[in-house]
Parts: sequence; structure tokens; C-alpha cells
Amino acid sequence: MRGIGVIATWAVAYLGVWLITAIAAFVAARHLGDHQLPWAQTLVLSFLAGAVWPLLVIGALELTSVAALSKAMSRHATRDHADEAHASTDVLTLG
Repeated sequence: MRGIGVIATWAVAYLGVWLITAIAAFVAARHLGDHQLPWAQTLVLSFLAGAVWPLLVIGALELTSVAALSKAMSRHATRDHADEAHASTDVLTLG
């Protein structure tokens, strides 16, 4: 019986997040999207977006990790460039 309870809990959680994602996608699409698009089509696309919400979460995590990596690489390149500029000004001339 414990296995069925765990499966039921996961199913309820998945369906709950599906509903929340579908509502959020519908509201966002109606406010930000093409206003000439029929609401029924927007509803179907929102329903499908809700169904694949785990992929949306994975995509969002991947996007943030790529952005963080890009920012870190930019800082590293800037620091290396500053170190090179500083090193070139420390040259002694004999004369």
C-alpha cells in the first residue's frame, strides 16, 4: 500500500504543478502574446506547456547555469586582461 501512496502523491504533485504552469502560461500569453490569436488556441498551447513543465524547469535551470558561466568567464577574462595591462607598466628601462 505504501507504494501506491507514493505514486499518488507524485501524481497529485505533478498535476498540481501542471495546472499552475498552464494558468501562468495562459495569463502570460494573453498579456504578452499576439492579441489576435484565438483564446482557444492559447488555451491549448498553455495546456501543453503545463504538461511538459518538467522540461520547462530543466530549461530554466540550464539557462541560468549558462548565464552564470558566461558571467564568470567574462570576469575571469577581464581580470586576466587587467593583470596583463598592469604587468606591461612595470617594465624598467635602463638608460
